[in-house]
Amino acid sequence: MPRIENRLSNGDHILGIDIGAGSCKSILFGKDFTIKSSAQQEYLHSNPQPGWDELDPNYWWRNVANTIKETIKKSNLPPESIKCVGIAAETDGIMPVDREGKPLRPYIHWLDSRCIPQHEQIQKRFDPDKIYDITGIPLHVGWWSPPALKMLWIKENEPEIYSRTHKFLQIGSYILYKLTGKFANDYSTASRTLLFDIKKLEWSETIEDLFNIPISMQPDLYNSTEIAGQVVEEAAKLTGLSTNTLVVVGGGDTECSALGAGVMSEGQALISIGTSLMIGIPRSEPTLIPKGPDRRLFGTGLVCTSHVIPNTWILEVGCLGGAMLKWFKEEFGYTETQMAQELGLSPYELLILEAEKSHPTPNSPVCALPVETIYNLNLGHKKKDLIRCILEGVAFEAQEVIEVAEKYGKKIDNLTIVGGGAKSDVWRQIIADVTGKPAKSPFMTETAAYGAAMLASVGGGIYQDLRKIPSLKSYFNTPREELNQTYRILFKKYKRICHLLRSDH
Repeated sequence: MPRIENRLSNGDHILGIDIGAGSCKSILFGKDFTIKSSAQQEYLHSNPQPGWDELDPNYWWRNVANTIKETIKKSNLPPESIKCVGIAAETDGIMPVDREGKPLRPYIHWLDSRCIPQHEQIQKRFDPDKIYDITGIPLHVGWWSPPALKMLWIKENEPEIYSRTHKFLQIGSYILYKLTGKFANDYSTASRTLLFDIKKLEWSETIEDLFNIPISMQPDLYNSTEIAGQVVEEAAKLTGLSTNTLVVVGGGDTECSALGAGVMSEGQALISIGTSLMIGIPRSEPTLIPKGPDRRLFGTGLVCTSHVIPNTWILEVGCLGGAMLKWFKEEFGYTETQMAQELGLSPYELLILEAEKSHPTPNSPVCALPVETIYNLNLGHKKKDLIRCILEGVAFEAQEVIEVAEKYGKKIDNLTIVGGGAKSDVWRQIIADVTGKPAKSPFMTETAAYGAAMLASVGGGIYQDLRKIPSLKSYFNTPREELNQTYRILFKKYKRICHLLRSDH
C-alpha cells in the first residue's frame, strides 16, 4: 500500500499505547516527552478448556479505545493536538479475520498451550535446525508456541474458520487495522511468528511451503517508524482521536520497552522483572546459537528477533522470574499481606524489606528457578534468607542468559532493569552484584508506551532520529566486588543444581 505523508496534523503531542497480556495503557506525551495524561484498563481472559487462554478481540479493542478516550479527556487538550499514535503490543498470540477485518474466533493468547500436538508434528516432519536457521526461533516442545503453530491448530481443528480467513493478525496488527483500516505489521512482531526470515527481513517462502500457510494470509510488512495510515472515522468516534492523527506501525512490547529504556545497541541488555523474567540483548546482526544445550536454554531458548531500530536484532528469552516470589507471598506471606493492607503498601515491598536484612554467604540457600528448587536450606536459616535467595534466583537466571549471549557475541557492559521488580533498589542491587555489571532503572516504569511514542514521533516527523529523543531519568546501581565474589560461588552451585535436575540430563 502507498506510504502516508506525515503532514496531516498540525499537533505536536504523541500518544503511546502499550497492549499487554493483562491490561492496556495509553500515555499522552508532549513534544518534549513530558507526560500530559494516561489511562489504563485491565481485561479478563477466558479458559474454555484446560490449557486454553483466549480473549474476545472486540472487548479488547473497546478497552484500548476507552483508554485512549480517557487519556484525551484527562489532558484537556483538543484531539487535533495529537499528531501521531504508536503501538507496543504483545506478539505471540494470533486470530483470523475476514476481508472486512472482522474476527472469526477469539484471540488465542500467548499463554495458550493447546498447540503441543502441532509442535510435535512439525518436529517430526521437518528439520528443526533448518527452521531455526531461517526464523531464529528454536522449536522446542513446551508451554510457549509461536503464532504459526496456532495458525496450524486453527487449520486442522477449525477448517471452516480457516477457509474464511483473509488474514492472521497478532493483537498489534488488529488494533492497527481498527484504527486505520489497513492490514500492517512491523518486523519485530512478524519475527515472532515462525514464518519470518530473520536474515532477509521478509516472510519466508521456504517456511510457507513447509507449513502450507500462504504468505498472502499475513499482513504487509513495514518499518516500525512507518505510517500505517490515519485514524478512520469509526475509530475516531470510539477513541476521540482526530481523523487527521497519524498511526505509526510501532512494534513488539519487549522491543518497544527496550527502545524506551534506551537499550538500542550492542553491549547493553534489558532485564524486565514481572511474574516472568524477560531479557533482551541487542545485536548488530542476526545471532543464532549453535545446536546444543545453549540453544535449549530455559526450554524455549534464546529467540533472535528484529529490533524496532533499523539494522538491529535482539536476542530474547523469557523465564520464571518473579513467579516464585508470588508463590512465596501467597503461601507464606500472610503477615506481610495483612500489614501491607493496613499501611497502604504492596506486600512485595515488605517482603523485600525483610530480604534486605539477610546477608549472602558462600553457604546461603540457592534458588534454582529453572528447576523450581531451593537448595541448602537448614534450620539456621530464617524467613529473610529464603526471600533473599528467591530474589537472587532471578538474578542467577539473568546471569545464565548473559553468559550464553556473551559466548556468541559482544560482551555486555551494562544492564537496564524495568518492570515491577525494578521498583526495588534491593533487587536491582542484587542483580548488579550477581552479574558484576552496572545497572540502571528508569524512574518511569511504562517504557513500552514510551518506546511506542518514540517510534510515533519519528514517523510523525516530530523527531528525525530515535537517538535524539530525550532519554528517561534513571536510578543507578554499581556492583560491589566483595558480594560479586560471594555470588560467583553461589552461581556455580546454581548451575550445578540446574544441570543435575533439568529433564534433558
